Amino acid sequence: MPVAEGLHKFCNNSTYGDGKGGGLYLEWCSANIVNNLFANNTRGGLYITTNSNPMLLNNTISNNSHPYYGGGIRIMYNSNPSLKNTILYGNTAPDGSQISLETTDCDPFFDHCDIQGGVGGFGGVGSGSNYNIANYTNNIELDPVYISPSGGAGSGYDGLNANWQLQSTSPCINAGDTTGVGNLLPDLDLGGNPRFNGIIDIGAYEACNPPAQPSTISGSTSPCQSSSQVYSVTNVSGVTYTWTVPTGSTITNGQGTNSITVSIGSTSGNISVTPSNSCGNGTARTLAITVNTVPAQPSTITGSTTPCQGSSQTYSVTNVSGVTYTWTVPAGSTITNGQGTNSITVSIGSTSGNISVTPSNSCGNGQARQLSVAVLTSPSAASAIEGNTAVCQGQNAVIYTVPAIANATSYAWTLPNGAYGASLTNSISVNFGLEALSGEITVKGVNDCGEGEEASLFVQVDPLPEAATLINGETVVCAGAANVQYSTPTLAHADSYNWTLPPGFFGESTTNSISIYFGNPIQSGTITVNGVNSCGEGEAASMFVQVNPLPEEPPIPIGPDEVDLKIVTETVYKTQLVQNAAAYFWELEPYTMGEIVSQGDSAAISWSGQLGTASLKVRGWNSNCGLGPWSEIKSIWVDFSFGIDETGIKGVVVFPNPSEGVFTVKSQVPIESLLLKDAAGKTVLRPKRVDSYQIDVDANAFAKGIYFIEITNRYGKERVKLVLY
Repeated sequence: MPVAEGLHKFCNNSTYGDGKGGGLYLEWCSANIVNNLFANNTRGGLYITTNSNPMLLNNTISNNSHPYYGGGIRIMYNSNPSLKNTILYGNTAPDGSQISLETTDCDPFFDHCDIQGGVGGFGGVGSGSNYNIANYTNNIELDPVYISPSGGAGSGYDGLNANWQLQSTSPCINAGDTTGVGNLLPDLDLGGNPRFNGIIDIGAYEACNPPAQPSTISGSTSPCQSSSQVYSVTNVSGVTYTWTVPTGSTITNGQGTNSITVSIGSTSGNISVTPSNSCGNGTARTLAITVNTVPAQPSTITGSTTPCQGSSQTYSVTNVSGVTYTWTVPAGSTITNGQGTNSITVSIGSTSGNISVTPSNSCGNGQARQLSVAVLTSPSAASAIEGNTAVCQGQNAVIYTVPAIANATSYAWTLPNGAYGASLTNSISVNFGLEALSGEITVKGVNDCGEGEEASLFVQVDPLPEAATLINGETVVCAGAANVQYSTPTLAHADSYNWTLPPGFFGESTTNSISIYFGNPIQSGTITVNGVNSCGEGEAASMFVQVNPLPEEPPIPIGPDEVDLKIVTETVYKTQLVQNAAAYFWELEPYTMGEIVSQGDSAAISWSGQLGTASLKVRGWNSNCGLGPWSEIKSIWVDFSFGIDETGIKGVVVFPNPSEGVFTVKSQVPIESLLLKDAAGKTVLRPKRVDSYQIDVDANAFAKGIYFIEITNRYGKERVKLVLY
């Protein structure tokens, strides 16, 4: 009885120990085994033993394994199965990868099978000469060419989910035979496809292949919108063709056939055709189409909008593939290269106008793009420059202008050496540096086409006075110094000289020398001088003058205003200490009235005896500048506080006493002699005695001072002190 008839898959199984067939074990069994798959079982695909004579019809036995023998089928003990239209391929075992005949009493039948290795690959003791080769008929030994078999033999690989159907190139297609077994075959194969499709195939699957992918679709890949286009593939008999087109396009004729007519819409996309037959749909073929319209308006034209007459210019737009560009240029200009492309070279004529480009393709002309160009010529000649023709070094912001130059887009100015300024307009502000030289200012018009004829203006640059670098003269002086001379070397270009003096320095000059009086008190300071002319002042030289101070004027001396020589003959006077005085010097006038016997901040005067008014003054001294100013004069009255009465001693009278020089001596008794002696006792005068009772004495010839009159009469001698003043 049949035990495995139809639509069974024995996959990915294994047994333990000696094993009784990883896929199917038959013992004392003669069943019909039809349309089954035995794949990726371990310990063999089938084990047929002990008087078993089954019919194996249209089975696929592949990628099974056994560790010892009979990877595909193991047969033993008087078992003689019949195998027809069956594949044994890809099985593995050390002995008999596909078939192992393990006893000599087994002679299985093989007819219209595909057996890898053939009879020579049988294993076991029943193979070789022990096998009846007459039982092996009409078999092939080729790769069955499965669509997607498992990756290897044994249960370590997935045979259940592999695709064991036959590719269209399989040698097993139409290679089977149904003689004597037609009644055993079901209507459908293991895959559910019709079992009979002409000649039966070898294996559990009947080849029923859908159509092959159609040929390349022919037709325009860049059709124009709203055009009618034909698309087709090579026709294959028995195949129906189902077409799809992009949204917006319509198939107007031929759907189901190998050729269609399409009304093209606005949307690009894919045209697709899918082949089909009774076995299903084949692989679709597609053709990408880009629906074209008339070209869009080109991009903005790039190129000069103010070209120069006679120049060669390039104008272009962004290139779009498949577009032809038709250009036009103003009258007089010529396209020398590039007509039809997105870029042209133009020889510029004299006429301004529009450059235009029109895009076109197989669908027609698009909207033109234009660029307005104004043809330029070189600037005209410059007119006369206006501005000062005589300037001074160091003069800044002097403006020069030229009337606007026709066709000039900017202006090029040049300046004499040492003059500075920059401008691209018809006016320039010029700074004449301190070393600027006379020379020409020039200007010319400039544009992209070149330069115009220049105009020039000669400018006389008058120099400033030469810089003063030196002042000759004393760098250290004393306050109060007068007529101190200072000078600077003669300066080139100087018409006069400007001296500046600090406060307390006095002097005036417009020459290169000056006489300076230094006041008192005064501070040190800096003298400067620079040259002057009509252009201004040159750089100044300077000299610092150290002014050392004089001693300050002392106040009026301090001491007695009157001196009585009867009481004192020496008097001390003091002065108040003053600034900048290291010592003090005193003076007494008239000097005959006394002697200054010590000096310092005090002075001791030893009076000579001369009576009258004395003048005393003092001044300071220092080592830098010497003597300072005198103090205010102190007047001192010097007197002698006694006289001789008219009655006198013993009748002698001397008057006046003190005397300015003339005095009288009277006596009540006759005067016998009269002597005038100085303070030292020396006789200086013996007056002539005219009258014995009265003698007039003229002592004007003698110095002022103290004298003594010695009078002799009958009573003796009388000595009287006389003061001449």
